[in-house]
Amino acid sequence: MDQPGIPLEASEQQQSRLQRQLELQTTLLNTIEQLATSFDLAATLPGIVTTALQVTGAEAVRLVIQEHIGAPLRLGAGPLADTLANWDNQMLGALPRPPALAPRIITAHDPAFPAAQPSLEEIAIWPLVGKHQRLHGCLWIASAFALNLDQDVVAFVAALVTQTALAVDHTLAFQHAQDGHQWLATILANSTDPVMVVNSDGRLSLVNHAAEDLLQLDGHSVINLPVGQVLQAHPDLLRFFQERDSLPEDADWESPDGRVFSPRFSSVESGPGETRGYVLTLRDITAFKLLNRNQEEFIHLVSHDLRSPLTFMRGFADLVGMVGDLNEQQVGFLEKIQSGIHQITTLVDNIQDAGRWDPQTGFYEMNREPTDLTRTLLDIVSNHMNHAERNGIRMVTEIAENIPIVNVDGLMIERALINLIVNAIKYSPDGGQITAAMRVEQHDLVICVSDTGLGIAPENLEHLFKRGTRIVTEEVKKNRIKGSGLGLFIVRSVAHRHNGKVWVESDLGEGSRFYFSIPLQGANLVGRG
Repeated sequence: MDQPGIPLEASEQQQSRLQRQLELQTTLLNTIEQLATSFDLAATLPGIVTTALQVTGAEAVRLVIQEHIGAPLRLGAGPLADTLANWDNQMLGALPRPPALAPRIITAHDPAFPAAQPSLEEIAIWPLVGKHQRLHGCLWIASAFALNLDQDVVAFVAALVTQTALAVDHTLAFQHAQDGHQWLATILANSTDPVMVVNSDGRLSLVNHAAEDLLQLDGHSVINLPVGQVLQAHPDLLRFFQERDSLPEDADWESPDGRVFSPRFSSVESGPGETRGYVLTLRDITAFKLLNRNQEEFIHLVSHDLRSPLTFMRGFADLVGMVGDLNEQQVGFLEKIQSGIHQITTLVDNIQDAGRWDPQTGFYEMNREPTDLTRTLLDIVSNHMNHAERNGIRMVTEIAENIPIVNVDGLMIERALINLIVNAIKYSPDGGQITAAMRVEQHDLVICVSDTGLGIAPENLEHLFKRGTRIVTEEVKKNRIKGSGLGLFIVRSVAHRHNGKVWVESDLGEGSRFYFSIPLQGANLVGRG
């Protein structure tokens, strides 16, 4: 029965359009379902091209995907699809920049219309626009007649294009994730460091070949087992997992074959505050342990086996003048002997201090006690006053009145300050001045030893505090200034062991200012150590 007020012909047209819309929607849903079932674009996208051809009635439909595994993906359907394949790049170039979502229509009279194909009348190009306005390619349709596509068909093709762009987005994301997984798996498999990954439930998710060999595990059979069960034979290693949040920096583990490993944990996060598990990496530090042991033995040799002969040499050298008068030449020889003994003694002290106080490899246990650094600095300056005056150098102190008693290793601080003072004396000319200052700046105690000496070039400043580094300039050679390159390294080590820092400011030819700073907080406060 006709609807009241609607002519029969109009009613049939409306019903036909509704039927057409239903068919297009059904086709679109089927197409979306096909796209969602696979990441293989070469298998799913031909259906898109065929569907577009059927709906538009064109002579050719071409689909161009610029980003695809190996090479761009180019698909076609229709009698002229293969013939028009060489137009793909021209169609991509005809798209506006940035690409608009609406199709671009090109007629045979348009200058952009490709030549050498008189049987075609009109071309429509839809851009494939993905996330972040990324142009993946285009779908274009060529017709021998004016397309005159109705609103439903245009909307349908636009929906096809949108779903195709989404499919490309998802496929690229999947490929990226898969490539990343394969890349990570390859790295782990070839890593010489044993690696274990445990999920948030405490079950083993991954173990690489190095870990399998070290722990005598079958990688396939232990996956998804509780880590406590897997490491039952290695309780010390299991303890690292249990104490991972409070693991000390110097923690290590000795394997059954005698190697020593340093454990390092990192969390696996899927989002802010969402921890999915943990990665344990065991770094083989056996060689470093051996070097450290050799260093300890060398320092022991230096500090004991060399110190005793030096003490005898210094003692007998001092006695020479007591057993008889010496002529001027003999006195000169004796002074050179005593100077050489002093240089070797200083070198022995520096080698010993550099080794045992190194923050990275040192074995020295700090002996903190309440210390008056004002008194320490005044005593050091007083003890070196004669040395400075013999070289025509004036020494002064500038110490603030609010310097607190601090909880530090007095021996370490004293050695650091002695090195700064001795350095300043060595590099200051006759008539120069050295100033030893101490003050409180905000929450830090800052000691500054400044001189009016040779100064340091800007490019050399960053190397000064490295072990064994000496800046040997023409002036240094001319003045025969000697050193081991360990003094400032010791100063830095002492500062770091007290959670402090060192730095230098210098003007070439005008002098330098060396700063030694420790924080007035934490273990450095009396009653906190």
